[in-house]
Amino acid sequence: MTTISDVARLAGVSPATVSRVLNRPEIVAEVKRELVLAAIKELGFEPSTSARSLRTGSTRSIALLVGDISQSFHGALAKSVATEAEAAGYSVLLGDLDHRRGRLLEFLRSIVKRNVDGVVIATAEDITDPEVSAAIARLVAQGVAVVSTVQGVPDMNVPRVGMDYHGMGEEAVRHLTGQGRRHLVYVGAGESPYSSMVGAGARAASESGGATLRTVDASFQAGPARDAIRSLLAEGHAIDGIVAANTPMAIGSLRGLTEAGRIVPDDVALISCESVSTADFVTPTLSTIGCDLGEYGRAAARAVIDAAEGREVRPDIRLDFELIVRESSAPVRAPRSTD
Repeated sequence: MTTISDVARLAGVSPATVSRVLNRPEIVAEVKRELVLAAIKELGFEPSTSARSLRTGSTRSIALLVGDISQSFHGALAKSVATEAEAAGYSVLLGDLDHRRGRLLEFLRSIVKRNVDGVVIATAEDITDPEVSAAIARLVAQGVAVVSTVQGVPDMNVPRVGMDYHGMGEEAVRHLTGQGRRHLVYVGAGESPYSSMVGAGARAASESGGATLRTVDASFQAGPARDAIRSLLAEGHAIDGIVAANTPMAIGSLRGLTEAGRIVPDDVALISCESVSTADFVTPTLSTIGCDLGEYGRAAARAVIDAAEGREVRPDIRLDFELIVRESSAPVRAPRSTD
């Protein structure tokens, strides 16, 4: 195995100089730095991460905690975070929370022992919960950079990288009421902060747009969403528009409508508050509102790496969202005249 001494011998410098090139290249003269880098390349030398962590206190690793890795949104987000982190020389440890508060606590407490440089919390769970907040505070006190995609905590220097979720809910409903839809349902996820913000925006827009809005809890899952929509229809509630907080609940709602004999979008328009590639592969194709997940993941990774390396990070990094109208909420054309 190639060692620092081998690199130093080939470059004609001391092992200490090689170490400085690896850890603080800016203090090494350019000529020596180039000699060392050329020797590293020729020998295929790869610095030991564990050895570097002993010298610098950094493991060049970050933990990414996602709500549910089986869902396309979280899978795509994880991929973009990992790609950006790896390009910056960081490895990523993935934690799947399964949308459960208990899992979030378990991971936050276990991360303390893993010596990561940063944590990205990409979950809809409430991180201001006292126990969760205490676990985050412990990480921050140990010098671990923490970034959240839903809630920032300025008092603990935990920035937020995300969207205007209230505005997303408003825009989704305005899209539906603009077509004359007046009997709306918001399919959300209980007291989740993300779901609550989207729901509050949806309610504000429905009130100003002259529509009614009924809210159901489907816990971010397709099955409960299907059952909730079927129950509302069986009880005789009028529905002509649905806003779902995520894609699985949108697909579950679509299934419930289909099983009840409703046609999308002729009878009911449907929109998901997530921008995912799978929206183009359901029938009808699914209208979405959200931001590009590649951009989302890159922004989260850059924020946590910047914080871990001591650079200033804005407390609230807002990403632009976009409404993409597909078949599920396309305007219904008037029947062709037979005259």
